[in-house]
Amino acid sequence: MKRPSVTHPPDTEQIIYSAARSMGWLVPTTEDEVAASESVSPGPTALPDVLRDPFAALDQSAARAQRRSRSAPLPASDMVDVLARAAREGKADISPDAEAAMGHDRHQAESMDSTLKKRND
Repeated sequence: MKRPSVTHPPDTEQIIYSAARSMGWLVPTTEDEVAASESVSPGPTALPDVLRDPFAALDQSAARAQRRSRSAPLPASDMVDVLARAAREGKADISPDAEAAMGHDRHQAESMDSTLKKRND
């Protein structure tokens, strides 16, 4: 089915742009736009408490990463058996999938550890 053609007035794009700019949806990019924005601005605004601590975002990010790692699905039961045998015996024929899972887990743990150490330094 063919869509009907719609014609817009020639200044439609400019009207939409001006509306978006006046509502603050677009960041001023030229000196004139910045000056115009500052002239209607009520003045400096205090940052919310959430944004005053620069480390708060890092703390939230680390907390999200911990929640994700805790909620990760368990590997298939055969992989659990292989990992358990490797842990008990210290040796085993570990499949490439199991090795990949172990490497991924180690990488996650090490990156989380280094992130926490950097934050605490």
